[in-house]
Amino acid sequence: MKITVSEHVGEVIEANSSRFLSQALQDPQTGEKQAPRLGSLLKTHNESTGLQILGVVSQVTTRSADSVHRPVALNLTRQQLREQQPQIFDLLSLEFEAVVVGYWEKGLYYQHFPPYPPQIHDFTYLCNPEESIRFSDRLFCLRNLLETPGVHDEVVAAFIKGLWLVRKQDPAFLLDAGRELAHLLKDQYERLRSIAARLQS
Repeated sequence: MKITVSEHVGEVIEANSSRFLSQALQDPQTGEKQAPRLGSLLKTHNESTGLQILGVVSQVTTRSADSVHRPVALNLTRQQLREQQPQIFDLLSLEFEAVVVGYWEKGLYYQHFPPYPPQIHDFTYLCNPEESIRFSDRLFCLRNLLETPGVHDEVVAAFIKGLWLVRKQDPAFLLDAGRELAHLLKDQYERLRSIAARLQS
């Protein structure tokens, strides 16, 4: 399944003020699911309020949808599975967690926690390039990302690098991001160095 910015990529199944968990949707043609890349900027959309909550993909998990029976190795390729046991894809769950970094309301972006979390069954979308550029005009949201427990340096670097690519590799943006990181991590030199190394790779 090829993900495009115009279609929803998942549905919220759990949420609080700082994180939300979405389940990837099944492609009706292949029966498989696909999650957005680590560090991707997402948004949820609530039809009744119009509020859009933005998050950064921090974790992707694939597991059995059945909590009782664990998957077992079958020694079959993906193609063989589709041909011989297509029902198996119905028994797999692909979930992705996002750290909340801001929200959009009434035409304005805010880089702090929203007034309330996403609602269960809200759709999850990839932000398009224009939305990503507008949101990242400021990078105050990096503080939320850096201070959220369990967020790996790889996620922070992937988020920044993704925005940099959307901005056609603008060196000024990368410089601004580096300054913001240096300010936020002034007492955590090793972590700053770790993120910087990933940005260069």
